[in-house]
Amino acid sequence: MDAREAIFGSLKFIAVFAVLFLAASFVLAPLGFFNTLALESTRAFLWAIGVDSSAAGFSAGFPLLRVDNFPYLIQINDLCAAKIELAVLLGIIFATFDRSLRQRFYGFFEGVAIALLLNPLRIGISVLFFNPLIHDILFRLMLVIAMVSYYAIWYAWLSEPGPAKPPSPPKGPEGKRRKTAAK
Repeated sequence: MDAREAIFGSLKFIAVFAVLFLAASFVLAPLGFFNTLALESTRAFLWAIGVDSSAAGFSAGFPLLRVDNFPYLIQINDLCAAKIELAVLLGIIFATFDRSLRQRFYGFFEGVAIALLLNPLRIGISVLFFNPLIHDILFRLMLVIAMVSYYAIWYAWLSEPGPAKPPSPPKGPEGKRRKTAAK
């Protein structure tokens, strides 16, 4: 692969990633299902570690979480619902054209499962420590480290490159591609 092909491939990856990320963000934004899933999975995590919690209605369209011995209600907004992580995952996996479409589908759905398993841990730990710094750091760690690390692992070990493209026919003396005889 020469430098021109590498640059074109990189720009194609970035452009496709951006389009898919924006489209996924647009589609996921109005879906309250993910907010409710984040609420209920966080409640399950808290229950599993012996902390009582309950759903406490809605505020500004987002579900609220009440945790015993915690002075505030926690709003489970779109950032809590892992919608950004899912949009990044969709964009980054499906912009990887050197993997088959089947591998990209498997990679995306495996990544979704990981994101949805890590998300209640992130929210629950943030609630238990009630520290905005911990909340902000965990949010960024999950987005950057967990999702990008998953992508790197998927790309390096869990998927295989698709079939290589056949080489281009050699160029003739005028710089134009020579026609080769069909067999």
